[in-house]
Parts: sequence; C-alpha cells; structure tokens
Amino acid sequence: MEPARPGGPPPARWYQRVVTTTLLGLLVLSLAGLLVPGLRDELALTVTRRTVPHVELYLSGPSAEAAQDGCRRRGGTVMVEFTVRSHLGEAEVVPFRVVLRPSARTARVRTGTVDLAGAQDAVVRERFRVAPDEAYAVRILLPGRDERLLLRCEAGRP
Repeated sequence: MEPARPGGPPPARWYQRVVTTTLLGLLVLSLAGLLVPGLRDELALTVTRRTVPHVELYLSGPSAEAAQDGCRRRGGTVMVEFTVRSHLGEAEVVPFRVVLRPSARTARVRTGTVDLAGAQDAVVRERFRVAPDEAYAVRILLPGRDERLLLRCEAGRP
C-alpha cells in the first residue's frame, strides 16, 4: 500500500477495487444475457427449470438382451425395432427414416411417420431381406431432429 500524498485523495483500499471490478463484471454479464438470445434462453432454462420439448429414440425388442444388441436376424430376414418416446406436450407427427446397408449391395431405405400425442410411445418395426452370411449397417434417423442411431451388425450373427 502506498502512503497517502499530502493534499491528494487517499489510495483506494483493496476491497474497493474488488467490489468495483465485481460490479462491472456483473453488469457486463447482465447486458450479454439481455442482448444475446441464446444466452438468454439458456439462463431462462437454468433459472426456471422448465422442460424442453423433445423426443427420445432408442432400440426396443421382445427382451432386454435384444434391446441392448439391436442386431436381430432370423434366416434371411433382419428385424429393426425401435421406439420413439414423446416429451413434446402436444400431438405431433414425427417422420422417421431407416436405412439398411448390406456390405455388398446398395442401401435400402424405408420412411414413415409416427403419431405422438402427449407423453406417448410409438414402436416401429421394419423387416429387411439380407443374406444370412452378409454384414450390414442400420441407420435410424428422425429427420429435422438430432436423434439418430447407428448399428453395425456382423455377418452370421443370429
């Protein structure tokens, strides 16, 4: 701390500088929160704890093991089964796309929609023909949303 000069104002104490800097920082953050829409929305979500409408996409099947694995084949038929769960709050039609790409051939695509009302689940089942000794990949998408699943299934797996 430097000594006071005769006739001049005394030097600021350390806590006066901290309080001034902190208040200035809070002012800048407040202005950014008001002016930047993304930050304003995130702050509102944090403070109000309101839920964001969304859908879940996950694998489903007749058993827990099948739901974890996802690669289900019976002979030359592959069964793709997934669930779309709504957290939207209102009825909505959600499109889906299933792309099956066998290792040796071109992809096969199936599209459709599921009607979701409130907190409802929709189970979708699609069957594809694939040779029993052929590996394949499955991509499940909800166009216009971030939800997607990708499965890589080896040749010869049941």
